[in-house]
Amino acid sequence: MCSENLLGHPLAGRPCPDPPIDAVYTWVNGSDPEFQRQLEVTKRQLGIQPSPVAVAANRFAESDELRLSLRALELHAPWVRRVFVVTNGQVPAWLDLNNPRITVVTHAEIFPDKSHQPTFSSPAIESHVHRIEGLSERFLYLNDDFLITQPVWPEDFISSSGEYTIYMDWPIGGGPPGDPFYGSLQSTDRMLEQRYGAAKRRYMAHVPMLMERRLLRELHELFPAEYATTSAGRVRQPTDIQFQMAYSYFITSERRAVPAEQLFEELDIDRSGYWSVDEIRTTLPWARPLPLPPDVVNSVISTLQDCSGKNSSVFSRELVLGCAPATHQLRQLVGTRPRFRYRLGPREHWRMTTLRPDPYVAAGDLCKAVRDPPRFSAFNNEFSGIDGSSALEVSRELQYILRALFNKPSQFEKNSS
Repeated sequence: MCSENLLGHPLAGRPCPDPPIDAVYTWVNGSDPEFQRQLEVTKRQLGIQPSPVAVAANRFAESDELRLSLRALELHAPWVRRVFVVTNGQVPAWLDLNNPRITVVTHAEIFPDKSHQPTFSSPAIESHVHRIEGLSERFLYLNDDFLITQPVWPEDFISSSGEYTIYMDWPIGGGPPGDPFYGSLQSTDRMLEQRYGAAKRRYMAHVPMLMERRLLRELHELFPAEYATTSAGRVRQPTDIQFQMAYSYFITSERRAVPAEQLFEELDIDRSGYWSVDEIRTTLPWARPLPLPPDVVNSVISTLQDCSGKNSSVFSRELVLGCAPATHQLRQLVGTRPRFRYRLGPREHWRMTTLRPDPYVAAGDLCKAVRDPPRFSAFNNEFSGIDGSSALEVSRELQYILRALFNKPSQFEKNSS
C-alpha cells in the first residue's frame, strides 16, 4: 500500500500504479479580455484570415469544465499521482495553487521554439505536453471537457501485461468545408498512410488516454516535419497532426522484426536451451501467419548443420545465435510482428452527448446521459447556428446537471473544505 496518490492515503485493497501515473489537462479561458486581445493581434500578424471555425469564440469558451473534470478525476481515479494543467499563463480564479498535487504549466515552459507563441492551436500545444518537467513516464491525457463518470483503474487503460486499451469511434468521413479539424484528420491519415499503408481509419473516442513520453518522442522522430508544422501553427490549420489519432495508430500499426534471441526462446518449447530437429520442424512453420513449406524448414536445419560442422540433430542456443546465415534466414522467414499489444475499448464504456438547439430537448438528453453514465462522458457544447438566448439556456442546463452530478468540491479548489 502507498499514499502517493490524489487522496494522500492508501486506497483500500489497491497498490499505487507502478510506474506512477500523472494527469495532464489543457485549458484556456476564452472569456479573458487579454486572451481576446492577443488572439486579435495574432490574427492580424498572420496576414490571412484564419478559418472562422478555428478562431470561433466557442472554441475557447470557459464553462467551468476543468473544475468539474477535476472533481470527477479525484472521485473516480484517485490513484493518479499529480495533476498538470497546461495554459497560456492563465490560472482559474478558483484553483488552489498551494496544493502540492497540482501544477500549472505555461506554453513557454514546453515549447522548444519560442517563436511559435502565442498559440491558439490545441494541436500545437498537445504536441509538446510530453516535455512537461517532472511528468511521469506514463500519464493520463485529458481535455478539460473529459469527464470520468464511473470508477476507473490503470488496467482500464493498460493491462498488467502491457496491453494498451484504444477507444475508437466511427470511420473518418468528410466534414464542413473549411473546418481545419476535418482537414487535419485527413492530413494525419495521409501521414500515417505513408508509413503504414492505406486503411479505413477511425475517429478517436472523446475519452482520457494513457500515453507514454518515450513513445511521443519517437513519434516526433518519425514525423519531424509534420510536428514542426503543427507546432508553428498559431491557430488550428488543416495540416495539423491530430494528437490522439497519431498516437493510437502508432500503437496499433507499428511492427518490428523478431530478434533471433526471442525466436529461439519461442521455439525452444521444452526450455532445454537447445533446438532439436523435431522442435524446428514442429514449431517453425507456425512462427508466422502462414505455415512454411517443409523444404524451407529443411533448409534452415541444413544451414544450422553446416554451422555446427556435422550432421547434428541438436543445436545449442550459442550455436544458433552465432550462425549468421541461419539467423538471416530466420529473420527473412518470420518477417515482422506487431510491436505493441492492444485491445479496442468497448463502445459502451463511453458516450458523447451532442446537445441540440432546443433547451427542452437538451434537458432530456442530459438527463438520459447522467441517469446511467458510462465510464467516460463528454458533452458537445458547440452551439453554432442557434440564437444567444437558447445557447445560454442549454449551457445553464449543462452546468446544472454536471454540478448536481459532481457537487463535492475537489481538493484543488480554494476553500474546498
